[in-house]
Amino acid sequence: MWRYGRLFDDAFMSPLRTRTCPALTYTLASALKKVANESNEGILNIVQLGDVSEEKRRMLDVVAEDIIKAVRCHLPQC
Repeated sequence: MWRYGRLFDDAFMSPLRTRTCPALTYTLASALKKVANESNEGILNIVQLGDVSEEKRRMLDVVAEDIIKAVRCHLPQC
């Protein structure tokens, strides 16, 4: 999504950059790693995520799990 956000407008995705929104980035990266660990092994090692505390990471990991459950629950087999 970030990659193509500039197609709409130069500032379209700016507020959601990794640097300005590390909690969102961490949550989405954590969810991605949980569903496809092999191909995303180092995704949580993004430099800008270094400031996210361990306590906050644990909390955001729970949020990532909830996102995965919500998405899977809306799939046709659910």
